[in-house]
Amino acid sequence: MREIEKPKGVLFDMDGVITTLDNNLLAWKIVFKKKTGIGMKDEDWYVLEGKSPPQIAEEILKKYKHKISSQLVTDIATFKQYFFNKITSKKNVKLYPLVVEILTFLKESNIKLGLVTGSILERVKGSLPEEVFALFDVFVTADEEMKKKPFPDPYLNAAALLGFDTTVCWVIENAPLGIKSAKSAKCYCIGLLTTLKDQKKLSDAGADKIFKTHNELFAYFKSIFS
Repeated sequence: MREIEKPKGVLFDMDGVITTLDNNLLAWKIVFKKKTGIGMKDEDWYVLEGKSPPQIAEEILKKYKHKISSQLVTDIATFKQYFFNKITSKKNVKLYPLVVEILTFLKESNIKLGLVTGSILERVKGSLPEEVFALFDVFVTADEEMKKKPFPDPYLNAAALLGFDTTVCWVIENAPLGIKSAKSAKCYCIGLLTTLKDQKKLSDAGADKIFKTHNELFAYFKSIFS
């Protein structure tokens, strides 16, 4: 794993890095059970996180050898968002421990921050506490017309918005597709084992460094900037 100089910008994925995936995962499980009878497993979604809802629906249907139609894929994606909205509010969206402390520390260290997510901006605003939302300098969301993760476009766009080359931006990701996106953009990428617990999946995707917890991540940042 290579080491690089201190970053000028740090780009965070949202789900699985800033916020937990409890509601998102529950919504997928509800809709698959209701629409297909499939009792999907947590990892079925974790390995696909970063793809669009229709892509995720189709991949899971294929895995369970369920008959696929464009209407079923659309229905699953639509109802997944419906159930997610129904069970989600700022009151029950959970931040990972030390997220606020990490973001605040980086801001105080004069590091620019970006949030790069497959969610739409409206959902980001509806999920994050205002004080956390305000800590980010730029946002790249699903509202923008671009290729999604694992293509490099999301992180290329975020770095450009910050005014930096991607080689001086670090990325914090939890999903293989997000890590591949970051590495394709030539960013240094730190993987977090918040969802997938198999370190090999993140290292195979290209993560330069991997931590089990946000506590380890925070300690690393403090060792770099203190």
